[in-house]
Amino acid sequence: MREHHPFLRAISGERDDAGRRILTFEESWYQGRGVYGGVVAGALARALARELGEDDRPLRWLSVHFCAPAVGRGALSVALERRGASVTHASARIDGLDDGETIAFASASFARRRPVELAWRRPTMPAVAPPASIPPFTADPTPTFARHFELRFCHGPAPLSGGEVAEMGAWIRFAEPLLVDVPAALAILDAAPPAAMARFTALRPMATVALACQLFEPLPLADARADDHYLLITRSNVAGDGYTEELDELWSADGRLIALCWQHIALLG
Repeated sequence: MREHHPFLRAISGERDDAGRRILTFEESWYQGRGVYGGVVAGALARALARELGEDDRPLRWLSVHFCAPAVGRGALSVALERRGASVTHASARIDGLDDGETIAFASASFARRRPVELAWRRPTMPAVAPPASIPPFTADPTPTFARHFELRFCHGPAPLSGGEVAEMGAWIRFAEPLLVDVPAALAILDAAPPAAMARFTALRPMATVALACQLFEPLPLADARADDHYLLITRSNVAGDGYTEELDELWSADGRLIALCWQHIALLG
């Protein structure tokens, strides 16, 4: 079954006797003090899709606030805020099972396709070398969760290179092949080193405070395979007062812009 995949197991959870969906935060997905944000966002997105059953309304927007480290176990809950003729708004949260502390909460919008022909796309996919020509990235130390992904850096400065710009790009996929749906795309968007790492020359702890992702392509892509590479571009334009912003772009190998994700990141230590 697909749930045997480590990522699907991490985001799915199980029902308890009270009918709650309970997540167990596995240490193999840790980044620092708890599970990294991609698993948390993916779990929230999957719970929303399961509870709402909006097959004709794909997820268009998801905002997540990370309130506390995801450790131990957490209880997922979903609330329908409004279902209109074309758009559904909902919220979801994860609370610590033992202490009730809020781990994360999210708001989401699901919307039908609108038959409007007007379209444009300002970002363009950078011209980069194909993934087969680039060796996988290896470094020590790396976050524990990083072993679940394969990255091949192909654009901008390398991590911790002291580059002049905070911008990086890498071909990325799950180390264990997985067909990329919405939760998996959200996980990929948060899997690369923050763009600020291109400016640094030594490791510095960082943590995402909040993110907001917008999706533009139905997922999985119609022609997708489990071992496909995706291009992830991360860039930051502003840093100050102990925080930095970041915009992430996720592209298919044939040049389709799948998603954009804005992150607000705290520089720790």
